[in-house]
Amino acid sequence: METILKKFEYPRGMYYLEITGEVADEFFREGKEKNVRVVVRYPNGETVQRALTRFATGAGYVLVSKNHLKALGSEIGGEVTIGIERDRSEFGMKMPEVLSELLRQHPAADRTFKRLTDGVKRSMIYRVSSAKTTAMQIKRTAIILENLKAGKTKVPELISSEKESVATPVRKKRKPNGAMHR
Repeated sequence: METILKKFEYPRGMYYLEITGEVADEFFREGKEKNVRVVVRYPNGETVQRALTRFATGAGYVLVSKNHLKALGSEIGGEVTIGIERDRSEFGMKMPEVLSELLRQHPAADRTFKRLTDGVKRSMIYRVSSAKTTAMQIKRTAIILENLKAGKTKVPELISSEKESVATPVRKKRKPNGAMHR
C-alpha cells in the first residue's frame, strides 16, 4: 500500500506512517480497540512489529523510530510503499529465549506474567531483548522473575532490583580540623 511519512509536531516530534481509514477499517473490525498489533514490511524488506492506532478522523498511523527512517528511503511528506498485516504472534513481538525458558522453570512467576496486561508483557520482553549480551539478558530476566514471584505487576516495580532501590549512603563530611561532623 502507498502511505506518506509524516512527523508529529507535538508532543515529541515522532515520525509515523499514515494509514488510510479504508485500510485501518480492515484491522479495527469491532471498533472497540484503541490499537491493533501489526507487522509492517518496509521497502527494503525489513519487517517490524508495531501498533496501528486510530486518529479521531478514522485514519490510522504506525510510529516509525529514527533508526528505521533510512529503511523507508523517504523524506517527511514523501510516499512510501509498505506491506501491513495483522500481527498474529502471541505478544506482538518476539519472546527472548532466555525469558521464555526461565518462565517455564518458575511456574509462580509464569502465572503472574500471564496475568499482566499485554502492554506490560511487551515492556518486559523488550527490556530483556534490548540487552546486548546473553549475560545481561539473564540478569534482567532474573530481576523480573523475582519481582513477578513477589506479585509485582507494574513496569517500574518489575524492572528494578532491591540493590537499585537501596539509597546510597551519604558520606560524612570532615571538619576543617579533620574531625567528623555528627
